[in-house]
Amino acid sequence: RKKPRLDAVNEATWCDYKLAAQQSLREIGIRAIADRQYRRKDTVLLNAGLVGREDNFFSIGPLESSDMSVAVLQILVHVKLAAPCAVVSRAIWQVTSGETPPPLPSRASVTIDRLDDWTVYERFAETTASGLVSHANTVIKFYVEENEGQDSHAIVWRSVLEDALMPHMSKGAVEDESGW
Repeated sequence: RKKPRLDAVNEATWCDYKLAAQQSLREIGIRAIADRQYRRKDTVLLNAGLVGREDNFFSIGPLESSDMSVAVLQILVHVKLAAPCAVVSRAIWQVTSGETPPPLPSRASVTIDRLDDWTVYERFAETTASGLVSHANTVIKFYVEENEGQDSHAIVWRSVLEDALMPHMSKGAVEDESGW
């Protein structure tokens, strides 16, 4: 099956982590954001010193930002579990994809758009007591690759910073997060 062609304008939009209102363009954008995040994985993990690491590792610290109104944290976690990769990744996917969601705070709402068995777009909003709305709209995708007879599993996530179907996002706080 041929993939729909992206024109330069639409490609520039999803590269800025923005989604269009038209359903077909939204789906193309969601998949493109996930694929771009997946392609970045090896470089980011290598630069963070996590590739080839055998021991458990945890680090949290600030990163510099050119925007002084923004706080940027980098959280690095490497954990080796005594369980099969397929079992662990499936359990993580059940929670992150909304199959087995965690409880929500009373002032929060979540909508999950499932594109296929391995790709979701989650729209989360929470209103504080003072009325500020925080948005965390996230593309999440589960990748499985076979490499020399071994399966490699990766779950990627990336925030969407603007969603044409949610113009009111600009009036609240918007999460900007990515991970693997």
